[in-house]
Amino acid sequence: MGIVWPANKGPHEPGIYTYTKRWTAPDQCGGVMRYVLPGIVCVALVGCGSGVSPTADVTGEVTLDGKPLETGVIIFETTGARPSTGKIENGKIVEVTTYKTGDGASVGQSKVSITAFKPPESVEVSHPGDEMPTDANYMVGTLLLPERYSNPESSGLTAEIKEGENNVVKFDLVSN
Repeated sequence: MGIVWPANKGPHEPGIYTYTKRWTAPDQCGGVMRYVLPGIVCVALVGCGSGVSPTADVTGEVTLDGKPLETGVIIFETTGARPSTGKIENGKIVEVTTYKTGDGASVGQSKVSITAFKPPESVEVSHPGDEMPTDANYMVGTLLLPERYSNPESSGLTAEIKEGENNVVKFDLVSN
């Protein structure tokens, strides 16, 4: 419903005003909008989902030349899902996380990468102006594993993460 003003008068001028039904999209489109708009809303709400991939618990162990890997980081990369990361402590895989701490890895076939660094040695400069070490690793530390394990494409490591299970994985790494 809307107000129709007489042809020679505006809303601020005195006169007689009448109410009349105004044009609306559903009436002019044969009621199509009544069905299309709710359909679009339903598809947007239901079809899009939350964007969160399912996750499952992962534990396990990592060894290097038969000995537990002291420290490191493990990454599970599942196609179409968010990558998951975990810590390696004394050879055990702990706190695998995808969205929030300890929620597990994304479900599916994963390519895996593992990195481990020897902590950098402390650097002390006796006097301001003394030269810093020129070794490229003085702040990063030394890589403890062959470099191929740091890349999921070259590591050769995979894991099948199954929903609703505590997935136990074991990776036996070798030096060169």
